[in-house]
Amino acid sequence: MLKSVGVSLAVLMSALGSQASFAASQPTKRALTIWSTDRPDNVQQPVKKLSFLTVDDSPANTYRENAQEIYQLQASVDTKQEAQKVEADQLSNEAFKLWRAGRWQDALKKLEQALILYREIGDRYGEVQALTGFGSIYRTLGEHFQALDYYEQALVISRAIGDRAGEGGALSDIGFTYDTLGNYAQALDYYEQALVISREIRDRAEEGRTLNNIGFTYVTLRDISEA
Repeated sequence: MLKSVGVSLAVLMSALGSQASFAASQPTKRALTIWSTDRPDNVQQPVKKLSFLTVDDSPANTYRENAQEIYQLQASVDTKQEAQKVEADQLSNEAFKLWRAGRWQDALKKLEQALILYREIGDRYGEVQALTGFGSIYRTLGEHFQALDYYEQALVISRAIGDRAGEGGALSDIGFTYDTLGNYAQALDYYEQALVISREIRDRAEEGRTLNNIGFTYVTLRDISEA
């Protein structure tokens, strides 16, 4: 979710409530028209302003001008955040390509830039994506405990925002990392949690991968016990 402007319209309404009441009582003043997103055609209507030929320092006119300034500021902030979102997504995609090409350090640098932007604009889903990317790279590099740290951060955020698919993915990644470390009991525990979620959200592909991982873990345990 993108950050909102620090001064909301609700605060403006409260601060200028007396001015708005005064304006409403004047039959000769035109009512304030603010941008609306409730129209069926979703066409925004601009704030109406008095003619430049009219000198009007009334409370109603002050209210209109202040409201317009807030909406202009909101539009400016939204545009900046949208641009940052696009940039962060591009950096994340570039990091993935670099990872696939075996350019680990370059991929990590791109992901770091993406993570900073995601956090700056409050994009928690993007943040989870970047953290998962860090985990995957460090796991590839054999730095499993560092990978676990990033996967666990992704798990915490996924749970906080109610992203069940993200939560399941993080659980599966953690399980796979423990599997690689030879901690099979913990691996199975995380796999089982991931399996419950994949079935809950009816993600058949993820369910299949998780069952496959569970099966291989049990095979490994059997081989160890027979050795």
